[in-house]
Amino acid sequence: MDDLGGTGSGRLEETKRLARILDLLQHLCVAPRRWTRRALAEKYEVSERQIQRDLTLVRNRLHLDLKRSVEGYYLGSVPRLPVVSYTLSEALALLLAAQAGREFGVGSGELASAIGRLESVLPREFEPLLRQLTAEEGGSGDGEGPLLQLGRALAGRRKLRLTYSSASR
Repeated sequence: MDDLGGTGSGRLEETKRLARILDLLQHLCVAPRRWTRRALAEKYEVSERQIQRDLTLVRNRLHLDLKRSVEGYYLGSVPRLPVVSYTLSEALALLLAAQAGREFGVGSGELASAIGRLESVLPREFEPLLRQLTAEEGGSGDGEGPLLQLGRALAGRRKLRLTYSSASR
C-alpha cells in the first residue's frame, strides 16, 4: 500500500493508461487516419484489446467524436478550449518562457503555433521587441541558442567560456 491508500502498482498502471490515452489523442489530432488499432498497440506495447478499451473510453466516457476509416482512427471534430485572456505582463511572460523553451530545444509545430497566436494578440508597439527576440534566437554561428548550449554543457558536465558584452558595444 502506498501513502495514498491504494496499491502502488494499480496507481502506476492508471497513470500509464492516462498518459497513453492523452498521447493517443494527440496522435489522432496530429495524424488523423494514420493510426490503426494494431499500429497503436505496437506503439504503446500493449494488446489490441487494451487499445480497444482505451478507444472505447475516449468515445463513451470522454464523449469525443472518435471515428474509424479503412486507413485508421480519427476525431470527427476536435474539441476547442475556451478562450483565455491574459494581462499584458502575463502574455509577455508566457511568450518569453515559450521562446526560452524553444532555445532549450523544445521544438514543435504546436509550440510555434502557440507563440504565433500569443504574438498576434500583443499590441503593435511590441513588434520591434518581438522581432529583436526572434533575431537573437540563433545566438551562435552553429544555430544553437545560448540557453540550449548552456543546457547541453551542464548535462555533459562540460565547462563553458562566457563572454559578456554590454548593450553599448
